[in-house]
Amino acid sequence: MASPAVRSTQKPHVVCVPHPAQGHINPMLKVAKLLHARGFHVTFVNTVYNHNRLLRSRGPNALDGLPSF
Repeated sequence: MASPAVRSTQKPHVVCVPHPAQGHINPMLKVAKLLHARGFHVTFVNTVYNHNRLLRSRGPNALDGLPSF
């Protein structure tokens, strides 16, 4: 376990796993972006199919500003 000094400098980490159905992904993505803006490290879990749909519907710049792997 990290010492208190190390822990205080680390960003909190949240994993967002939306139910992969219509009406669940976009709201969870908004929550993820809000958490990221508040200093959280966010991991967003998505299917390839839904990722491609998101890019088609919102355009290729939909995920600009978010780190990738």
